[in-house]
Amino acid sequence: MTNDTPTNKTLLRIDFSQLLATYPNQWVALTADESKVVASGITPVEVLERAQQAGVTNPILTHVSKNHTPHVI
Repeated sequence: MTNDTPTNKTLLRIDFSQLLATYPNQWVALTADESKVVASGITPVEVLERAQQAGVTNPILTHVSKNHTPHVI
């Protein structure tokens, strides 16, 4: 019998505190490699639209808390 489930991937710990420090309580769009913020705003819809206007077709969206607590993207 074979196991058809995907293999476990190693979780990477990335410190986004410096990258996201200027975006408290906002939604942000990151590039696929998570190295750059390409758009920010109050709602995920506006951020997605801004990212697409900037030429990023598949951004990573996340909300930045006021307290910069750790979270998983």
